Amino acid sequence: MFNILKGGNVVLYSHDRGKHELVPCCDVLIEGGKISAVGPDLDLSKHGFVTPIEIIDCSGKLIITSGGIDPHQLLPEEQRLLLILLRILLRPHRVSSESYSSTLDKRKKEAEEGAVADFTLHMTMNMTAPTHLSEIPDIISKGVRSSKIYLAYDGIRLTSAQLIPALEAIARHKGIAIVHAETHDMIMSEQQKVKSKGLSHPKHHCGCHPAIGEELAIHAFG
Repeated sequence: MFNILKGGNVVLYSHDRGKHELVPCCDVLIEGGKISAVGPDLDLSKHGFVTPIEIIDCSGKLIITSGGIDPHQLLPEEQRLLLILLRILLRPHRVSSESYSSTLDKRKKEAEEGAVADFTLHMTMNMTAPTHLSEIPDIISKGVRSSKIYLAYDGIRLTSAQLIPALEAIARHKGIAIVHAETHDMIMSEQQKVKSKGLSHPKHHCGCHPAIGEELAIHAFG
């Protein structure tokens, strides 16, 4: 199968200069899942093709061709939640009543609809009832081996009483736990201080997350 990514902003590694460079309005020809040619306005006839099977318009898009990995990308709902956090509005997070498995299927479909590169997912674990923990083998069988655990933010965080059973269940099935270690009460207290001063600009966000909060969380649960 032959595809061409047309007119994107392509990041290429220059061996001559020993660094990555951005090439605007560039094409990427893909044959059998492998990159066979890169360049502006590629002449496909030189590669034995009149037209590719599929032309993907990448105008204004960033294409990374040299093995680059984005380790953390947010789906639209998480992007909205992040904006809420940056604005320090203290809105409660939505607590899903769906099972982990159905949520995974839904999120995977959402990602596939807009993805132009390979991707994988990890599951945010915010429910630890036996019925939820029993889903871990199914989640892993679907290719999601890592679970993210938050120790802060109501609606998505786990308490100390929930943390140990969650870690034990993940380890039992040879999964990987990623822990967002912060002290919830300290964040809430700092956010209230900022709000009381009428400050809501994103630049005040970092001040609500003192480093000591991470240290305390790591020592408490590490």
